[in-house]
Amino acid sequence: MTPSPNPFYLDWTFWAVIASVVAMILSQLPPIKQWFRAPVLLVETAKQMRLTHGLGHPTAGLILSVRNIGGRPARISALTFKFRRDGRDLVQLPVSEFYPNPLTNQTLAFMPFTLGAGAEIARSVNGYEELSRDGNRQINRVISEVRRDIGQKAEKREQEQPGSKELVALDVVLLREAKEMFDRNFVWRAGEYELEIAITTEVACTVK
Repeated sequence: MTPSPNPFYLDWTFWAVIASVVAMILSQLPPIKQWFRAPVLLVETAKQMRLTHGLGHPTAGLILSVRNIGGRPARISALTFKFRRDGRDLVQLPVSEFYPNPLTNQTLAFMPFTLGAGAEIARSVNGYEELSRDGNRQINRVISEVRRDIGQKAEKREQEQPGSKELVALDVVLLREAKEMFDRNFVWRAGEYELEIAITTEVACTVK
């Protein structure tokens, strides 16, 4: 009669294998835990930013770095500059363009992007006041008419007085309209400013 083999649970090699597997799993627990951590965005900015305007309508530019120190990717769909002056809400400027190459002045439209775990991106971005269609049409019309008026007068002066450095005067009506638009929309006045950078993401995450 052939004796039956020992049960597997009495075989020390079986438990040695189990111990090795458990040890391997335990060694991987920290990175596995990272998989379930929500995205954490660390935002850093340059010490200075650009504050400009277009016929009074405010614009702002800033170089910022965003790093995802969380465990999962973050899909960033929008950035917005929120300004306060002397403790009061002043203006919100959605970021609508960025400079892909710091050595050129070419800009591209801002598009949503994904920042993987541990990834970092640095961009020079511009925020603009959101204008209605009529508002955009009005500012573009005034700018176009000002350029045309000055260009025509400068061309005429060059024909009549070649090489002359004498300045030309803008049409009084256009000057008044441009000044009224500037006075109505200009916001960068003296005061103590606070800037909040609002980041919109598809999945809730922490921003530092």
